[in-house]
Amino acid sequence: MKQDLKKTDFFCLEKKLWLANQTTNIRAYDFQFTPLFSVSRPRINEPSKIVARIGAIADYSSLYLTYQELGFDASVAPFLLWQNILELENNHSTYEIYK
Repeated sequence: MKQDLKKTDFFCLEKKLWLANQTTNIRAYDFQFTPLFSVSRPRINEPSKIVARIGAIADYSSLYLTYQELGFDASVAPFLLWQNILELENNHSTYEIYK
């Protein structure tokens, strides 16, 4: 079964980190990246790592395959998201480690 992407917003944060983002209606989880960070939606020309911020995931293998078909490598663990954001914010980007 393919993952439903209708409510997913795909964007690149600070030209370094791809995010798949869905609103969950949980205030502690939902976060607006646009006012605080540079956000773009370029074409995917090469496989790119992505962090899924989409709430609970019922079927990881389906999600992985769906993102893989779109050109993403969904192997980055979600907990790395905030580490990467903090590095971007502090201009100490070690994001290249995860490429």
